[in-house]
Amino acid sequence: MGIFGRESAADAARARRVGLWAQQRHPLALLAMVLGILAVIDSITMVIGIAAGLGAIVVGMLGLRRLKREPKRLGRRLCLTAIVLGIVGIGMSLTVYAWTTAVEARSLNSAVRIQKPPDCCLLSPHFLQFVYDPSRRPP
Repeated sequence: MGIFGRESAADAARARRVGLWAQQRHPLALLAMVLGILAVIDSITMVIGIAAGLGAIVVGMLGLRRLKREPKRLGRRLCLTAIVLGIVGIGMSLTVYAWTTAVEARSLNSAVRIQKPPDCCLLSPHFLQFVYDPSRRPP
């Protein structure tokens, strides 16, 4: 199918090659690869990155087991790549989580420091009432 306009013979040949390539691979290998890529891309969201990474590792391992039983099918390298991408995606998600937690803790500490004045600058309530009401004089 052509992207823009009519489908050419080259487009049809490319579609047949991609279809044949996908049919030769085990479906679990393709699914694991998609989950591995999703884990790396969505590692910033943390939850999706970790879930997709775990899914890529589990589905990749299942795909490797099934490929041992079906030697005619291809997809071993896809499964191995998906497992590696899943591990990388989980690592990136945990790194983003640790970084955001550290930044948040630092900002909370600085906010507490800004809101609380130092002890040397605390004024007694008796002194403040003379500051706000100039008609009264200190005793």
